[in-house]
Amino acid sequence: MKATDRRLRELLYSGDQYVVPAFQRYYKWEREDWRKLWDDIDTLYSEEPGGSHFMGSMVCMAAPQVPGVVPAYMLIDGQQRIVTLSLMLSAIRDIAKARNDNKLAEEIQEQFLIHKYKKEGERYKVFVRLRDRGVYNSIIDEDFDSLTDFESRIYSSYDYFKVKIKSEREDGTHYDLRLLFTTISDRLGFVLITLEGDPPFKIFKSLNSTGAPLEESDLIRNYVFTNVGLKEADEFDRVHWNPIENVFRKNDSVDSKQLTDFIRDYLISLGGYVRTDEITNSFERAFPPDKFDPLKLAEQLKASAALYSVIIGRQPHEDARIEEALQDLRELDAGTSNPLVLKLLRMRSSNELTADDTVSTLNHLRGFILRRYICDYGSRTYGKWFAAATGELSHGHNALLGYLKEKGWPDDAEFTETLLKFNLYQSNYGHFLLACIERAMGNRGAVDMRKTTVEHVMPQLLSADWKSMLGSDYEAVHKKWKDTIGNLTLAGHNGDPGNIPFEEKKKMYAQSSFKMNAYFADKDKWTGAQMESRGRYMVGVAAKIFPRAP
Repeated sequence: MKATDRRLRELLYSGDQYVVPAFQRYYKWEREDWRKLWDDIDTLYSEEPGGSHFMGSMVCMAAPQVPGVVPAYMLIDGQQRIVTLSLMLSAIRDIAKARNDNKLAEEIQEQFLIHKYKKEGERYKVFVRLRDRGVYNSIIDEDFDSLTDFESRIYSSYDYFKVKIKSEREDGTHYDLRLLFTTISDRLGFVLITLEGDPPFKIFKSLNSTGAPLEESDLIRNYVFTNVGLKEADEFDRVHWNPIENVFRKNDSVDSKQLTDFIRDYLISLGGYVRTDEITNSFERAFPPDKFDPLKLAEQLKASAALYSVIIGRQPHEDARIEEALQDLRELDAGTSNPLVLKLLRMRSSNELTADDTVSTLNHLRGFILRRYICDYGSRTYGKWFAAATGELSHGHNALLGYLKEKGWPDDAEFTETLLKFNLYQSNYGHFLLACIERAMGNRGAVDMRKTTVEHVMPQLLSADWKSMLGSDYEAVHKKWKDTIGNLTLAGHNGDPGNIPFEEKKKMYAQSSFKMNAYFADKDKWTGAQMESRGRYMVGVAAKIFPRAP
């Protein structure tokens, strides 16, 4: 290892190139990171010349040198800062050009941003990863006509600093561009650490970059690419790894947290529980160095990522019945079951399970989760249970259901009696359960949760008419049945009817498109007995939708 002090001028003015390798993250900094950096530079700008600001370390590893080719250094740590500063210099360049200070603009461009006499990739002092490259290179080349992604973090960073540099300072003055450029290039200091010998993965794994903590998925990508080789890295990234990351892409960037969740769930689906702080180590144990084929692994991950996108609702399953069952699991917020469901869909894809068995398994899993919730069985151990259940699934649909039955699966008697008196209105799943019942009654059109509400038939606040209907013990009836399934129904967003008399509510329900509201047509009153009767009918339907253990 070789460590030297360097100002930004010494890093960029040289004839070297800093390459963000394929195993690195994409550009991650956001507005808060830009603001902190700009505040530091603004403070430094206001101070007397001579002071400096330490930017931290830049960790590099020399790439194999080729005569006549720009010396290149892989950026193991420091890409967020060096890319951001390059974008800031680009903003100064463009403002200088707009103010006819062509000398400053040319100095920045030809000495700090590009190698003037080089072409293609060698042209850029900082060479970013593939997905960032189009926007970044267009800014560096002043080729704004070719830009299409104005929402990317790369462009947003450039635009942020452009606005800051052009704005009026607190003292009413404007930035002197030459002084600002000198402040950035001559007064920002780094420790440049050049490594020799150690594998990049080990170094990368031990670092935690300023302002953008490493996700486990960042470390895993680095680990995989270490087994690919530098020459093949860009092609592997473009053809094999990008399709995996694209599944978890949001706007201009990859959701690294969601990608990490996928990798953890993928590992669990292979067998065995994985703690959230052990994902990278578990991945290395599952795929030891030099003992796995990166291409084969990428294809397996790509196939599972496509299935995972279905599980989390980014894409629908091609089988409508399976998609409907998956949608119910999403509504149950049953993320701990994702590894089990992932393995289930893999087995369906390879025809190890029939479509009927797949639907049945998903529906029984739904029943297991909801019945336990209603009966207050607890869910703290689900992560480990569902991890173990992936192994049981290898022995077939019935083996899995037998395993879950042993963990406690309420039968019909316990479920229906508990649900009958359960405070469904204030629960997590009241809206969902009523929507499932409506669907089971023959309304196959999806109930749009955003356009419907859960409504009390007997209102939450009783009027004199309601008290008279309920009888002398109206307080006890109200307390017992108000928030239970027998007194709840679905309604559109037409305003809360409140405590209008039951006869008027009946007229509203008669015009409702929800089939469950046809129940009220022949009722001339709504008392505790009617609520219990409807409740027993509703829980009977629910018991069929959310099945018991076979």
